[in-house]
Amino acid sequence: MSDIKLSYVITTYNKLPFLKEVIRLLIQNKKDDEEIVIADGGSTDGTVEFLNQLYEEHKIDQFNSERDRGEAHGYNKTFMMAKGDLIKVITDDDVFNYRAIHKMKDYMLTNPDIEVMCGNIISVNVMHSNTFFDYRKSYQVWFEQWVNGEINACFFSCLPLLIRRKSLPLLGLFDTTFKHVDLEYSVRLTSQKRKLAFCTDVIAIGLVNEKSVSAQESSYTTIFQDELVRLNKRFNYEHREGLKSAVIPWIRSAFFQKNKLLWKFADKFKLYTIRKTYYPQHNIRLRENIAIPANDIPLLFEYFENYIKNVRAETESIKMIVAG
Repeated sequence: MSDIKLSYVITTYNKLPFLKEVIRLLIQNKKDDEEIVIADGGSTDGTVEFLNQLYEEHKIDQFNSERDRGEAHGYNKTFMMAKGDLIKVITDDDVFNYRAIHKMKDYMLTNPDIEVMCGNIISVNVMHSNTFFDYRKSYQVWFEQWVNGEINACFFSCLPLLIRRKSLPLLGLFDTTFKHVDLEYSVRLTSQKRKLAFCTDVIAIGLVNEKSVSAQESSYTTIFQDELVRLNKRFNYEHREGLKSAVIPWIRSAFFQKNKLLWKFADKFKLYTIRKTYYPQHNIRLRENIAIPANDIPLLFEYFENYIKNVRAETESIKMIVAG
């Protein structure tokens, strides 16, 4: 039986300047009963050489580099490689609150019925020198609504995601047909009523940069909407912030779903496209017009590393919200 309690898993592709800072902070905060597992998608920017050096120096525990089919595929490979009782998703361009992560780790180890934990994040667009901090409180509000039975399923960010490894056969892996991996995964788990918990501490600061999925506006407005339609058909899911599927109720009938000609009719006349609807905004603007060192990535990470140590004073005290 493995002595490893937690596996940090990272997937990366051609983001070496960001990855170096993510790994630096991770190595500083890694405990003796934890491992670091990395899947590189075949980078050509020096990432492979960097990871190989870390592996030879025993600073990371497992890694491979080969072409993959996107973020979901890369993470699925790390899930299979992981040896820890718990798996913590780490992205290659964001800042993480390891104090909070270790609190989540202790909670899951002492509560073996919890299969997955998620939590709050702050979002920052680092493509501008003067920016703002958004406390993404919506994830917590949606989770509480789901726990209270007000909605059938909810969306939460995968940045804070902590998974019990032995639950993977029940939970399933990431869906490789989705670009917005956390959208599909969170909706799937909540619609299936899995045993989840939410930590109200801020687990990560998401740094929106030019290679982020959410920064690619054209694909966000088209691919994201298409994926919302797919989730609506599959799980009867309605997104809670600004967008809602316009699927006509009878389209969900078994007769309609089995009839290919009717689906072609629905496609032609856009019967299940997205229409705008407006839910209350739950996100909180913490700070505005903040000057950040956008072009100096090491300094950028140092700035947010210091910020996240004191972020609780600007948000709220920690509590655990448990489903079921």
